[in-house]
Amino acid sequence: MQERVAATVHERERVARALHELAVTQWPSSANFILFRVSPRAGSEVWEGLLDHSVLVRDVSDWLG
Repeated sequence: MQERVAATVHERERVARALHELAVTQWPSSANFILFRVSPRAGSEVWEGLLDHSVLVRDVSDWLG
């Protein structure tokens, strides 16, 4: 289990570094996910583009707050 946690942390940090290079706003995370906001494109548009490349993300752009 600790190996799995370490791998998840490593990948989360790798993705966070990559997102830092893009035009997105991201929030610090200690969870197994990263919350980020894209701009000026719609979240649903980015979600669809990522899905077309087999990248699975959850579009929460319609959630309040």
